[in-house]
Amino acid sequence: MDYIESIAVRRLKMVINGEQEGGASKEINWSGGGSFIYTELAESIPSFLSNADERACTFLWNELKKSPYTSYRVDFDKEDADLEFEQLSLEDKKQILFNIIDKNMYYIPYSEIDNEDFTISKGDKAMSRMFYSRIE
Repeated sequence: MDYIESIAVRRLKMVINGEQEGGASKEINWSGGGSFIYTELAESIPSFLSNADERACTFLWNELKKSPYTSYRVDFDKEDADLEFEQLSLEDKKQILFNIIDKNMYYIPYSEIDNEDFTISKGDKAMSRMFYSRIE
């Protein structure tokens, strides 16, 4: 979420510091205290696409043709689909690729954190395991 730092984190810090401007803090006479942590989900496709060049886009297009993580709305078997894709600008290719990827794969699933295709740090893996062990 692009607003996490500007809205949610700022609001949580105000509550911890005991702000009394309104909301539940004022109603219950909250004087502050406590702490919080938050984590960010590891992006899979969006981060790849942001740095992709022509060759990477063509590679991803070809990989998506055989992937279960592609939107059902795309007809890769359409005559001239590959040619039409190749004739697009780099930015249009990135947009098309982003749009056809199954949004369930927007972020790296927990079940894939040990997959070597993703570069998940040891610390991030440990944090994820700790988090999910509490809710499993």
